[in-house]
Amino acid sequence: PPTPTRRAIRQQRLQTRPLNISQIMTSMHEQDLPHPNIKIPQTRPNLSTMLDHIGLQVADVEASLAFYLRAFAPIGMREVMRFPYGDTFVVGLSGPDGVPHFWLGPAAGPESRELHVAFRAPDRHAVDAVHEAAVSAGAEVLHAPREWPQYHPGYYGVFLRDLDGHNVEAVHHGD
Repeated sequence: PPTPTRRAIRQQRLQTRPLNISQIMTSMHEQDLPHPNIKIPQTRPNLSTMLDHIGLQVADVEASLAFYLRAFAPIGMREVMRFPYGDTFVVGLSGPDGVPHFWLGPAAGPESRELHVAFRAPDRHAVDAVHEAAVSAGAEVLHAPREWPQYHPGYYGVFLRDLDGHNVEAVHHGD
């Protein structure tokens, strides 16, 4: 009999056992989805296992840096890295862990789409403190702090507009 191809072996595995998320993502790239044996976990995955960092291109790095440091100081956001880039710079921001997961850099042109970025807050008080800091900085508040039960029980967040028109959020997922 002929030797089975990698795709045939993968298809056989798909039919015999549930997959984890990394296998699902691998399969998606190979167009093996949808498949009846794929089991999506019911628990919310830890986002840090999915994303390493995110970079946001902004019209004015210095002004955006000042906004983020002021508005999100209550959740421990701080500058931890800075690199020159042309006549401006790129800056890495971190939370309490000190790892630069959020980066700001100069935009190559005008922004034409809204991004949404949510920052984890340790508790509801921190979400409220972000709201207060953002209001005192003159930020546009899209949604004042409240519970969002349609997302899940205990989801408590504030939604703000940053200087480039992006929807930024501080969220606490409850206890």
